[in-house]
Amino acid sequence: MPEFQGSDAPVGHNAITPLALVFYELCTNSVKYGALGSEAGVLTISAHRETERLIVRWRESMVGAADEGSEPGDGGGFGTRLCEAAVGGPLGGRFTRNIAAEGISAEIDLDAAKLAGS
Repeated sequence: MPEFQGSDAPVGHNAITPLALVFYELCTNSVKYGALGSEAGVLTISAHRETERLIVRWRESMVGAADEGSEPGDGGGFGTRLCEAAVGGPLGGRFTRNIAAEGISAEIDLDAAKLAGS
């Protein structure tokens, strides 16, 4: 069950593709290995401003995921590198991800001015 907490943020034309790549990667992995692939899974996405930054937090709770044999890998693969590159340069951001038995969390820390296209 997905949940969202936060408010809207302006997104400029140059930020659309990098953000789409990151969210596509997170969503497809969630369907394959995480909360969106399990009836008991919970996905929570939150976004909030911290001074000149926009912080987006992605949290998946995967009850029974280890029992189902759907544990994700170590998190250092192509998808992680794609997300890091997508937000790193063009959006002045940072992507981090943590994988544990109880779930997956990711944080996308973005320069709000670059996100808005300013």
